[in-house]
Amino acid sequence: MDYRKYKPDQLVGEIKTLDGKTSHWEAELGFNLTPRIGFGIATAGSFHTRNESSLTYTFVGAIGPQITTWTFKPEIKVSNPVRLSIYYTIFSHPKINFSVGGGFGFYSGKAAQTLELYLIPPIGIPELDTWQWAAERNFSIGFHGNVVLEYYFTRRLALIAEFQQTYVKIRGLKGTLKSNSSFGFYLEESGTLYYYRQLDPLIIEEAIYAHLTIWPKPPEGSIYEIHDVRKAVLDLSGYSLRMGIRIRLL
Repeated sequence: MDYRKYKPDQLVGEIKTLDGKTSHWEAELGFNLTPRIGFGIATAGSFHTRNESSLTYTFVGAIGPQITTWTFKPEIKVSNPVRLSIYYTIFSHPKINFSVGGGFGFYSGKAAQTLELYLIPPIGIPELDTWQWAAERNFSIGFHGNVVLEYYFTRRLALIAEFQQTYVKIRGLKGTLKSNSSFGFYLEESGTLYYYRQLDPLIIEEAIYAHLTIWPKPPEGSIYEIHDVRKAVLDLSGYSLRMGIRIRLL
């Protein structure tokens, strides 16, 4: 914040978060057990988000500027979920039906990221370091709650407005990390995806930021002063507002 305010020419760019908002379809097949209790099985569209952003930091030293550029390329893919729900009708009228419901679903997703560090020193050869990790697809059971308002044009055709809240967290993500540099260093290892915070030695003000990587197991110590190490979680929780139609088959 200080650099952006007092030295804007020395800190250019921005690391952007992934966009978690999306529009997608959902289809549900339902049946009524009683006039007030119903069941449904549904699926929805898949979800795919990714972006690319970079941040360039220039340190002006006695022998010249050192320019460091970080480039982040994260990506998340979530497959079509399958959800089971039960509904209870609170208010029913020939034209209007108001109900609440909830249930659970089966979800799967995976994540990946490429991080590039390009360093131009005041003296010497520029260096490019790359870290690419990819977490394999994993599965989880999630829970949801619904509030549904139906307006019937005819006995068989209705307009639906629905609010849905979901709680889904995919844990235990495992995968592979590949890292290499322009000086010939290469490393590949498999393990678990971890979240941690670390000191950045390339910034003289000792900036600390969050990071993701894959380790066979977390290191016991590091020159980067690693803190808050824990297994990463792909959190798909959120809410949605939906509009659609309902067609009675019987």
